[in-house]
Amino acid sequence: MARIIAGDQSFNIEPSIGPSSGSTPIQPVTSFGSATASLAVTLAGASVTLVVLGGAPEAAVVDELVTDLWLLGDFPMRYRLWAVWQDFDSQGDDRVSFQAVTYERLMNRRLFGAGGLLASAVDVGTIVWDAIQHTQAKPGGDLGITAGNIVTGVTTSIDWLPGQNIGSVLEEMMNATNCYWVIDSELQLHVYSRDAAVPIVEPLMWGINVHEMQRASAGVGFANSVFASGSAATVPVFSTHPDIATDPRGLWETAIARPNDFTQAYLQEAADGELAISYLGLSHWNVTYVTEHWIGASRISPGDRAVLVVPSSLAGPASPPPTVNVECVSMTMSFTGDGALEIGAVFNELPAD
Repeated sequence: MARIIAGDQSFNIEPSIGPSSGSTPIQPVTSFGSATASLAVTLAGASVTLVVLGGAPEAAVVDELVTDLWLLGDFPMRYRLWAVWQDFDSQGDDRVSFQAVTYERLMNRRLFGAGGLLASAVDVGTIVWDAIQHTQAKPGGDLGITAGNIVTGVTTSIDWLPGQNIGSVLEEMMNATNCYWVIDSELQLHVYSRDAAVPIVEPLMWGINVHEMQRASAGVGFANSVFASGSAATVPVFSTHPDIATDPRGLWETAIARPNDFTQAYLQEAADGELAISYLGLSHWNVTYVTEHWIGASRISPGDRAVLVVPSSLAGPASPPPTVNVECVSMTMSFTGDGALEIGAVFNELPAD
């Protein structure tokens, strides 16, 4: 178990690998100098990247798409080896680089089969679990995922068709219902409502527990009119904000394509949902933590909610401080010398009450 020291705090972590069919790893990963891990509530960013020596014992266990990677210790997670690269360089070194992704991200390579999935006014957590059971019932499809806490109190209706990508439609549903889902290191599924998240007690403050804060532009994603096209069975629609004629920003349009929407009501709902998100024009923030504070106090994780105390600035004064959802936490670990850990996070602003 590697121990990373930051100030008077420490963080234990041990990457280990083993067959995905097993419940525990069989080989620690020790012959590397650094690693980058990300945890996310969106399917795009949850992964671990490692580089090991080709002659190391752990290299013999690496089997692309078959081997699992565990992060044991203070922040346990489990990943599947997704991609492996091998490099024989001019210095005579043999290095193996591999990227592993969380089990949620595996749903991007799963499609609905015969019958699809239909639900009316059903809890979001039940729908996620039904989708996972649907794909695990296929020959070769069982990933060993079981149901944990899946009751959100949020209901919705869906009509997903054969051939639709499971990961994509789950992500769309999460955005529409303000929920998120995770599969933990024991391969248990948990689904939560973001609205149930309570802001952490201690605000995040530049120069106190945060090294750096960067606010990304909100304008690039803004739209006050959305065009949506569906299947041949539907008629394209516009969803336009009622205040567009008096909006000082003028007209800003965007378009979405929903070829698998076969009913007019679902297409209109998709257009209205896209408008609701695009019109808010909310920023997202990149934050670099003071490492010892994250280890010793915060341990903020994807899905949490927090308050950023933003410095006063004529370029973008923020008052009151923005409440944010934690979308991603990234860890860059170095095991050279005394070891080091850098923690970064991505936050999305929430609309003001």
